[in-house]
Amino acid sequence: MRKLVLVLGLVVVLSGCAGMQPAQTRKEFVQKNLDGIPFSMVDRHVTKRRFEDVVNSLRRKTAECFNVDVTTTRTQGGMTTSKVRDEYRTTIRAVNANRAELTTQYTTKGMINLQTVPEGGFYSRAVDIDRLTPGTTRLTYYGSSFDSGKRAWAAIKDWGDGKSTPCP
Repeated sequence: MRKLVLVLGLVVVLSGCAGMQPAQTRKEFVQKNLDGIPFSMVDRHVTKRRFEDVVNSLRRKTAECFNVDVTTTRTQGGMTTSKVRDEYRTTIRAVNANRAELTTQYTTKGMINLQTVPEGGFYSRAVDIDRLTPGTTRLTYYGSSFDSGKRAWAAIKDWGDGKSTPCP
């Protein structure tokens, strides 16, 4: 009986995980964050800088800070048992003269993914950059509510304001 309960519990957990397919497009990622998926955050910030200046600042700082490779190594008994590398890449794409999109995606090397990986990798964060007036720009953040996501968002706001905040 205990084995049956354990097996049924495992089936429920795994079926729940299987039902949570990651976003396959940026638009879908943004919508999932707006819908309030767990551990997500949506926030807005208006900066008193020209749209072009904000986009240029973000291009420069995200290239420096958000295009990184993170390697995680697990050792047991003095031997390496696994080595996984996440490669984060951030792009800024002009949509039109008044709007640009910042998008961070990552791919994982050294691990089998059971989920469908979107083209370019899994989505980590998105920021809409919108011209409000000739001298103001709005940033809208979609991403993680974990501390790392909050630190990244704080840095993005500072960079948008023209501050030379270091990489988070």
